[in-house]
Amino acid sequence: MDWRRRDRFTAPVGLAVAALAEVCSNGLIAYSGWFVTACAIAGATAFSTFSYLAPSGGLRALALGRVAAGYGQRLMLHRAALGRVTEQRLAFFSRMGTMSSTEVDAWSGASLDKAMADADSAGMDLVRGTGPIVSGVCTLIATALVVMVAGSPAAGLILLTGYVLTLTITVLGVRAARDGDEEDARRRVRTEVVTVVDSWDEMVSIGAVDVLTDRLRARVTRLEAERFLRRSRRSSRHALADLMILVTVVAVLAACVSREMSGPAIALVALGAIGTMGTLSQLRAGIEARGDGASARSRLVRADAGTALVSPLAVRLDGARITFDGYALPAMPFRSARAVRGEARRGDVLVVTGRSGAGKSTLLRALASGAEDPHARRLLRRVLVAADEYIFSGTVADNLRLSDPELTDTGIRSHLESVHLVEAGIEPGTTVGIGGRQLSGGEAHRLAIARALAACPDILLVDEPTAALDEATGARVLDLLRGQSKTFVILAMHSLPSTWRSTPGVIELCLD
Repeated sequence: MDWRRRDRFTAPVGLAVAALAEVCSNGLIAYSGWFVTACAIAGATAFSTFSYLAPSGGLRALALGRVAAGYGQRLMLHRAALGRVTEQRLAFFSRMGTMSSTEVDAWSGASLDKAMADADSAGMDLVRGTGPIVSGVCTLIATALVVMVAGSPAAGLILLTGYVLTLTITVLGVRAARDGDEEDARRRVRTEVVTVVDSWDEMVSIGAVDVLTDRLRARVTRLEAERFLRRSRRSSRHALADLMILVTVVAVLAACVSREMSGPAIALVALGAIGTMGTLSQLRAGIEARGDGASARSRLVRADAGTALVSPLAVRLDGARITFDGYALPAMPFRSARAVRGEARRGDVLVVTGRSGAGKSTLLRALASGAEDPHARRLLRRVLVAADEYIFSGTVADNLRLSDPELTDTGIRSHLESVHLVEAGIEPGTTVGIGGRQLSGGEAHRLAIARALAACPDILLVDEPTAALDEATGARVLDLLRGQSKTFVILAMHSLPSTWRSTPGVIELCLD
């Protein structure tokens, strides 16, 4: 994608600017302490030669740098993060598009919401995790170097040691918290609540309500105890880290005082070290956010591994011709493993044939995912009509207007006539029921074909177009598909219709 190439440097530059903003912020605190102390000493000293003009310019530079870099890092990091969120979501939807309807049905609404939240967390990890970590580490290193130069090497080493110990406590705490994941326990409690509600009447009838409620109460109590223990441990880790920071600052000040440093230098070191306390808090939050992002990415990987996806097929579409090759057919008892290729012209009908389980539906889904014209000025309209295509609740008109919202009732009726549904008494205002249950299997399949044709697709793929149809109606539907002169039509059928065996423009691809 063009936006990926255009924004490939946005994240690295955004991280560099974020580090600059944090360094300027902490530097402004430390330098202000030095400047104020130096001005106070100069004011109390007779005949002082101290000039405030140059140092005040440094203060303004740090202040302006903090504001400008802060704005820049927000702009660039959020742009890069939103691009990653978009990429994660597009990848997820692409994978969903290659699943069969059975595999899609296995995803509940809650699991889809969780996957979307994980995609967002993985993308925004750049802002919440990586950004604070990079800027925090750069600030800590810069502060330690300044303390070594302005104070003493010993004070700088003490500061670095305190930083390392504090970050070690944080990292170990994040790993421990990740090991005891709360989500599984909450999921078990939700399942238990649903089970109690569903089985309440039966439990009342056999007098087992007390047992059921006691078990649910015990599970909820255990969950609350685990949450309290987890929060207590987290608070203890934070308190230990804060104590470590405080001890480090005191030790640094003691090392500076023991060297009899000047007042401005002590103020610079002290405020610089104290200023990093806020930096360490942000760094700690970044490490925790990074852990959450890693967990989200691992859940997405597990979801991918647990789903049988169809790999998009490399399809070449050049003007009036569509070709594909290298599609690997696995070995089966009725055939050996081989690679197949197919080719058709616009207006032709490519019929993929084979017995049940030969891979016809899988090939159609792969074609639907991989067909693209690199020279086209617009995206190709690819429509796949599955054998068990879903019909949405509402009316016939509602379903057809999903493909073309501007369809008039006359246009809808024309599409219904083309698939011979009007003669069955089905009109634009006919109610289809939940999931099309008020229609027969053949009527629902023809309605799905009409809905696909209403989209004016460039590539139309239909799985078992004559399923649940009598011979005469099936022949008329096949003639309708055969007559789509402006569309690449690809069908999956058990065998080639006898009336098409010598018909020009009909190409058979047998998978047996």
